[in-house]
Amino acid sequence: MSLTRNLRFSTMARYDWFLGGRSVDVFFVFDLDGTLLDPSARYYAIYRDLLAAGGASPLPMAQYWDLKRAHCPEVEILARSGCAHLAETYLPRRLVCLENRRYLRYDQLIEVNVSFLRELYAKKNALFLVTLRRQVQNLNWQLEHLGLTSYFDEVVTAPARDIPAYQAKVRAVTNLLPPQQKGWFIGDTETDILAGQAMGCRTLAVCTGIRNRTLLAPNQPTLLLPDLSKVNLPDLGLS
Repeated sequence: MSLTRNLRFSTMARYDWFLGGRSVDVFFVFDLDGTLLDPSARYYAIYRDLLAAGGASPLPMAQYWDLKRAHCPEVEILARSGCAHLAETYLPRRLVCLENRRYLRYDQLIEVNVSFLRELYAKKNALFLVTLRRQVQNLNWQLEHLGLTSYFDEVVTAPARDIPAYQAKVRAVTNLLPPQQKGWFIGDTETDILAGQAMGCRTLAVCTGIRNRTLLAPNQPTLLLPDLSKVNLPDLGLS
């Protein structure tokens, strides 16, 4: 029997379990930005362009990204850039730019992590993607453009408007996942760790994204790894 994937984009997933005849013992929930995609060039390009529009010069890329990974607020980064006065216009403009296709083109696959995704897919595991992205059409376009669409049984958007981000992810996927099955939540931030813990999943945090190891470790993920090339499949309940 050929493997059938049923991809749907939804803002609130329904319990509609479709596995194409597969028998699944373990499911995996993936975060997107920082886990499968490297957003550093996108974030920096937005920062650089908005500062240029305000007549200011940006910090070097490496310094900017180190600050982002240390969870330094944008207003503090602006202050360190000598342009705190731009915050009032910078912050709303940044939000508009974050999911604009012009800037999404800067994103690159994190190949070591995507290779692990492909390995799970080849083993016919149940795979889900949950993201805080708000622009569903642009998300769909990017996943197709980067060749990620076909790997997932469902893609769920969980924009955090009225509740903490981790709760938004929990709310979005709780009714999606199969009952009485073991699951892993894989991501690069404390949001992903907290969401997985709240769902009763084991959690795998990777240091490829927008948080460094120092910030991730206190949240006590089940596994904390530099990237997904370091995963030992038996540790995940897989052979």
